[in-house]
Amino acid sequence: YKVLEGSEPVLSLLDVEESPWPRGSKPPKAVRAWLYHYDFTRLDTPWAHSIPGTQVLNLSRAEDVGLWWTRKKVEPYVPAVTVKELRDVIKGQGWPLGKERLAALRR
Repeated sequence: YKVLEGSEPVLSLLDVEESPWPRGSKPPKAVRAWLYHYDFTRLDTPWAHSIPGTQVLNLSRAEDVGLWWTRKKVEPYVPAVTVKELRDVIKGQGWPLGKERLAALRR
């Protein structure tokens, strides 16, 4: 929600080098989220080879140095939503918005 509002403190948490909307530009019209499966890479041991689907590192190869994990895209986690759609959900849940939200945070 805060990304769609263009909240500077929230946008500053994003990876600037990979952000599709650089600072100072208009915030996105919609956002979506994907579910990823993360797994740590393993050193080359018999145990590591016994784990199905794991990535085994060969540290004699320069491209393997610094690989800490792998990730695989699993499925959509949240479909593309707009700020209006999120506001409707927030209101439907009875959660405060705008000035009401600020007042609730001060309580």
